[in-house]
Amino acid sequence: MIFLIVLFLSIITSAILTHFINITWNNCYWVFVFFFGSILLYALIYLLYASLTSLTANKKKYYEKPNMIDHLGMYSLYDAILTVGHVKLKVSGLENIPDEKAMICYNHTSNFDAFCVAMALKKKRLIHICKPEIFKMPIVRGFVRRNGYLPIDRENAREAAKTIIKASQLLANDKCYVGISPEGTRNKGDVTKLLPFRDGCFKMALKAERPIVICELHNVDKVKTNMPWKKTIVEVNFIKTLPYDFFKDMRTNEISDIVFNEIQSKIDSRL
Repeated sequence: MIFLIVLFLSIITSAILTHFINITWNNCYWVFVFFFGSILLYALIYLLYASLTSLTANKKKYYEKPNMIDHLGMYSLYDAILTVGHVKLKVSGLENIPDEKAMICYNHTSNFDAFCVAMALKKKRLIHICKPEIFKMPIVRGFVRRNGYLPIDRENAREAAKTIIKASQLLANDKCYVGISPEGTRNKGDVTKLLPFRDGCFKMALKAERPIVICELHNVDKVKTNMPWKKTIVEVNFIKTLPYDFFKDMRTNEISDIVFNEIQSKIDSRL
C-alpha cells in the first residue's frame, strides 16, 4: 500500500513539474527524471521522519497508545519491508481471532515473523514482545518504542518477568493484543522442528485471564534467500484460540505443551 501511495504522489508531482516544461522528444527524459526524483524525495522525507521519531522517543516512557502518525509510520515500514522482500501474505483463520484482546503465539524462523503477523492483523491493535536489540536499530527503534512494543531480556529472569507482568496488564485492560514467540529465539536449524518453549511466557495469559491464539507461520524462513527477485508466499495460519476457561486451572508447562503440539502438528501436516 505504501508503494502505491508513493507511486501516486510521484506521478502527480512529476505531472505538475512537467507541466511547466515544453516536453518534446528531445527533452522527454525530464519526465523520468521528475518521476524517479519524486520517488527518491518521498523516500527521503519518510526516512527523515523515521530518524526524528527515533531521536525524540523517550526511552524512559512507555507509550501505551501510539498516535495515528506513529501507527501509520510503523505499518508503512512493515509494508515497505515486505514489498521489498517480495512477500505475499496468505492469511487463514482470522475468524479464530477473538474480539477480546488475546496473547498470540507463533513459531519463530525469521526476522520477518513479527512483520507478517502484524500485517495479517493490521486492523487490530497489536504489539510484540521482542529482543532488546530491536530497540537499538536505527529507524526501527523509534517506531517500536512509540507503538508500545516490549523488550524482553532472555538472560535476565527478573527483567523478563517484569515484561510479562506489563504485557499481562495490557491484556487485562484490553489495551492491545500481544504477540510473542514461545521459542524465545529464532530457529536457525531445521524449521520443521520447533525449539523448546519457554513456559513462563504463558503466565501472561493466566494473569490477564485472556485467551491464547495459536498461530503457525510457513515459508517465512525462505524470504531472506528469495528476496528481492523471487516471490515468497508466506502463510499466516491462526489455527485456533484457547479460551481462558479451558486452561485457567493448568500449569504453564501444560499450556505450553498444548500450544507446542498444535503448532508442530500443523507443521507436520505439510511433510
